[in-house]
Amino acid sequence: MRPEGWGVIGGVRTAGRRDERRRTWAWCTAGSTRIPHEFPVYSALGDDYFSRQVTTLVMTRARVLVLTAVLACGGPAARPSPSGQAPAPSVALAPPGQLSRFAGVKVMVLPTQSVQSDERPDWRTTSTPDKALLAALDSAVETALVQRGLQSSWVFPAALQRSAKRNPTYLTDPYAMQALASVRLALRKPQDPLSEPFASQLRALAGVNDARYALIPLVFRFEAADGAGDARAFLRAVIIDARAAQVVWTGEVASVPQREYSRSVLASVAEHVADLVVPR
Repeated sequence: MRPEGWGVIGGVRTAGRRDERRRTWAWCTAGSTRIPHEFPVYSALGDDYFSRQVTTLVMTRARVLVLTAVLACGGPAARPSPSGQAPAPSVALAPPGQLSRFAGVKVMVLPTQSVQSDERPDWRTTSTPDKALLAALDSAVETALVQRGLQSSWVFPAALQRSAKRNPTYLTDPYAMQALASVRLALRKPQDPLSEPFASQLRALAGVNDARYALIPLVFRFEAADGAGDARAFLRAVIIDARAAQVVWTGEVASVPQREYSRSVLASVAEHVADLVVPR
């Protein structure tokens, strides 16, 4: 039942005289939500023109609401693979060249902070201990970046450690710096600077090495690639402005899928890290 003085034009209720600005509104439904929308429209051009304009506005807003509802719900459910297993979740990987602006800038590369392998523990336990695995990854990343011509402008973990040993009362050994917790907190609260003591430790290390930015590999992990038994290695990393104590970039790279673990997995991840700065 309509309120007195309200009419219906093109499925939209209107109120007011023809020669005045009229207040127009409609319901747009997205999922189970019924939301009213108001459209103040000048209707002196007549009801036919008014109807067409209002209908266009309502349909446009309705489409936006439906799309928003679909995205909020995560889209349609993934279909099972032919083998009956659900496919591995897709990961948005950083594209090559995304860090090309840092190619000519002095950047510190800190040691990789942690390793995970919940989905493929065999890749972790049958290869090397975690400490040796992370050291091998750091070496592979350094090799890949040096091969792209960054040896004169980027400072790698071994060189950072040497500078810390030369200044033991001022600098912290980069292998003893705990970046993971501080960076994770900063990613949750991007308006806040990095927490202490990591922020001061990184700033001091950057000052001695005449570098403003630091590339920090945060988490190295293994995940199943599909239902056929293949797996991939992923590396999540950040770049930090050491002076401002702010995260300025975060992204992830991955190796090519492989059936068994080998050192080529590390080389593949490292090559994709180098592609971010100097694409092949």
